[in-house]
Amino acid sequence: MINLWATRNEQFKQLTWNLGTTFNWKVLFLPVRGRGNVIAIAFAESVDTYSMKVLRARAKQLDEQYQIEFIDFIKDIKRNNGSVLKRVIKA
Repeated sequence: MINLWATRNEQFKQLTWNLGTTFNWKVLFLPVRGRGNVIAIAFAESVDTYSMKVLRARAKQLDEQYQIEFIDFIKDIKRNNGSVLKRVIKA
């Protein structure tokens, strides 16, 4: 996991390319609402593919426990990662 500044476009493109090639394109991006930064979450090749159903249930638990918008994080990850999402998360 890394916090990237998306406002520096060329540097951002290079960093995302480097992450993609290093982690076989198993990288998800979570833009931070109202900010210019993006959280990149990279997965090792040996990491299992997660179920969206399981992730939503866990996000709901964490949301209730910590009052942090984990459910919104899942929605934003899904919205912003298109075809890459299926490399890491099952439908």
